[in-house]
Amino acid sequence: MSDSYDFAIIGAGLAGSFCASLLRTDYPKLCVLEKSRGSGGRLSSRRYQSLSYDLGSPCLHLDPEQFGDQLMQWQNAGVLKRWPEADHDPFLAYVGRPRMSSLTRHLIGDAEMHTLTRVERLEYLGDSWQLKDADEQTICYTRGLIICAPARQTGALLAGTPCSVDWLTRSHNSSQTSRAQWCMAIEVNRELPAPGYIAPDHSIITRIVNDSHKPGRANNFHLWMIQADTEWSIQYADSHHAQVQQELEQEFCRIMQIDPQDITSQTPHRWNLAKHERTAGEIALWDSELKLGIAADWLGEANINSALLSARTLCELIRS
Repeated sequence: MSDSYDFAIIGAGLAGSFCASLLRTDYPKLCVLEKSRGSGGRLSSRRYQSLSYDLGSPCLHLDPEQFGDQLMQWQNAGVLKRWPEADHDPFLAYVGRPRMSSLTRHLIGDAEMHTLTRVERLEYLGDSWQLKDADEQTICYTRGLIICAPARQTGALLAGTPCSVDWLTRSHNSSQTSRAQWCMAIEVNRELPAPGYIAPDHSIITRIVNDSHKPGRANNFHLWMIQADTEWSIQYADSHHAQVQQELEQEFCRIMQIDPQDITSQTPHRWNLAKHERTAGEIALWDSELKLGIAADWLGEANINSALLSARTLCELIRS
């Protein structure tokens, strides 16, 4: 890793990756720092036998009027494909190819990226930023800094910096609305006569998705991804994985009307900061004196569309 950059972006989710795509031409000395093993954030995937399945968001619900040009570019690049079955008016549904995180890897491109790199503290030096890890060791220096992280993590990073008090208040308020969500993959031993995208009513499961039959995906397995209801996930936030797994299995079988012997489920995963509620204010934050910016879904409607809109708005502010 270089000692110094023009811009450092904390977080390689959709907002951070889009910022890297929009800024890397104007700022070639740019890096993306990600605490996980790869890019994607809520678009990450998990391995299952010879393939992978989408662990977080099952698709991208995007407004074609706001991102028409980008959507065409990403489809032409082969990293995105339409999925009309999952459209949710006024948004159109898209899936990454061959997995959701393919889009974030495409956006980052040849920009310098460092995974398994967790930034714990920021120090403003007057004309640059010093980024440090948990051991107070310097990760790098950068003139410009962008934070693309959940509200709780953003607030922790901003603490002790000379940023606006309003920024701290907004990240704190948004972090108070964050909610966990359980999700789990289930393999069924046969094909089911059911839609590929199901939103059950009056259930502890809020969404059932046939991951194997998404456009452009291998369908060697009948693999379904289920996402639990937010309120139920809060109630079971500290429950043992085995209990969560059993209850989600039972509910899946009830909804799909199949025998439990016909399924094999994976260990459930809990997204600790899965959901936010919008807080009032601008969709992107930029301080031109500090050269500090924030782009994130929680600055908007707390969805994928607002993550991209926040990133694009921030980059426009930086350029202006």
